[in-house]
Amino acid sequence: GQDDVTVLPTEATRMDAALKKAGCNTKLQLIPGGHRACFDMIREEEPLRWLLTNKRNPAPAQCKLKQFSIQFAKRDGVEVTAIKGALEPIELEWTETNGQKKFTKESEVILQKSVNGAIAPPLAAKLLKSRELCGPVRQAICAPFTIVYGTKGNAVVNKVSAERFAQEWLDFTRSPARLKADTEVTDADKRERNLFLFGEEQDNAIHALIAKDLPISVKNGSVTIGEKSVPLAGKGIMYIFPNPLANMKRAVVICAGLPYGEKIGINHKLDLIPDFLLYDAQNFDSDGTSTNKAICAGFFNGEWKFDPKAMWWFGE
Repeated sequence: GQDDVTVLPTEATRMDAALKKAGCNTKLQLIPGGHRACFDMIREEEPLRWLLTNKRNPAPAQCKLKQFSIQFAKRDGVEVTAIKGALEPIELEWTETNGQKKFTKESEVILQKSVNGAIAPPLAAKLLKSRELCGPVRQAICAPFTIVYGTKGNAVVNKVSAERFAQEWLDFTRSPARLKADTEVTDADKRERNLFLFGEEQDNAIHALIAKDLPISVKNGSVTIGEKSVPLAGKGIMYIFPNPLANMKRAVVICAGLPYGEKIGINHKLDLIPDFLLYDAQNFDSDGTSTNKAICAGFFNGEWKFDPKAMWWFGE
């Protein structure tokens, strides 16, 4: 719209120019009035006809891929299946002639890729991030999950925190989450569902069962990340990791200490949590996000290990 204050005409013009520079077939129309969305957009005859008659080229001669998460690094028969780090861009460029792909650019972060179903090179690492399980924490709600509270130690606190998480999910999605005590978790739950485990190791039986295989220890009021231990009092922690009980094909999210996101809007509770976050439960960022102030935060590397380049202790 010529008077649009949501998508400014000047910004639309910039986008149109950038797309044309990239070789795209675009056309910008500025029409009388303000912002339009949803069905208002398809009441105009010309753009509707254009949308219905233009199709994506299924076999372009040149392709580019640039992503910042392995979860989305897939295009036209090419899939990045393993990476080194967590924060470098994943970039590939290739040409295709008679069904044969020739790669002209490949970022160093890529360890392995699949081309038309053929994976190479073989890798020795037993545990790798994949498109299906690479973090961050929010990925665990993108598949069936169960919220599990510990029934020992601080059992009441654990149950209240788990119920709060379930209520937030209900408020967000209008759909109830599955909530269970650790004593009620079935073998099928362990194999087939992502698990949000509320409670420290000594409180939650499922947490205790897999603790030896987890990279962060949360036990007896203390959190150990790498070689550093801090008290959990006044803090909380959330982190995602492949579940040893599901052959590392499903996720566990350890949730212990005080709850996260008290002041965050219901639609965005998990948006800004990386792979692991130790946070201050009483102090919040004043940058407009209202997130809990981070004490330690970061991402695991491509082998689900700590990487000094991708983790931060704040206040040091």
